[in-house]
Amino acid sequence: MEAHKWYNFAASRATGDDRKRAVELRDGLAEQMTRAQLAEAQQRASEWHEARKGRLLQLMMGALSQKTRRGYLAQRLSSREPT
Repeated sequence: MEAHKWYNFAASRATGDDRKRAVELRDGLAEQMTRAQLAEAQQRASEWHEARKGRLLQLMMGALSQKTRRGYLAQRLSSREPT
């Protein structure tokens, strides 16, 4: 089930031949799984994704220094047209 989860992620993120291969591997695993196993694998993937959704934004913002964030926000605010 874990392998299916990771191939599912790979298929959703990859492009071209990499995506095609991930889909083939994921689907090959799915053929060997029961409906219950497949449902559990999909549930695990969904839970994993939801638990980490906000973490990516936190990591991206954390990578910017406080000074850079302030400068970016000031620039964005000053570029807005008056209402």
